[in-house]
Amino acid sequence: MKYKRDKLGRFLKGNNSIKYWLGRKRGKTSIKTKVKISLANKGKKRSLESINNYKFSKTGEKNPRYIKGKFITKSGHILILKHNHPNKNCNNYVYEHKIIMENYLGRLLYENEVIHHIDGDPGNNKIENLFLTTKSGNSKAHHSINKLLKYFLDKKIVIFNSNLGIYEINKKR
Repeated sequence: MKYKRDKLGRFLKGNNSIKYWLGRKRGKTSIKTKVKISLANKGKKRSLESINNYKFSKTGEKNPRYIKGKFITKSGHILILKHNHPNKNCNNYVYEHKIIMENYLGRLLYENEVIHHIDGDPGNNKIENLFLTTKSGNSKAHHSINKLLKYFLDKKIVIFNSNLGIYEINKKR
């Protein structure tokens, strides 16, 4: 099976993300592979205790990011357990900044409303740090900070320290 490529060797549109060396879509496990895996695990017995330890080892209070009914995501956002909230996710959690803004407004947020963290810290959910906007307004806010960073880099106010891999204020100015 031949797939058409451009001059740089990339697949052209219409190849439907098929792995050319397997002739199948990504994420699909063949029956042959599933049989091999099940045969490899055949005969291995685990106790009920070890199965439960594996299942529940990082859930709820045992998760290092769990703090008394709150859960901190990898991005730094705080989720609160709310079983009866209309905007809960599949695990019954709601973003804390949404709850704070809804309490401040006295109503639920509309579908097109988004909350922007002014200081960029998703864990800082003080009402002074939250700004109610739309998705396009949130994108505009993030784009404006990227433009400012470019300006500060051009004026040498901020420099990138390649040894540490971080941006710093230029002390030589």
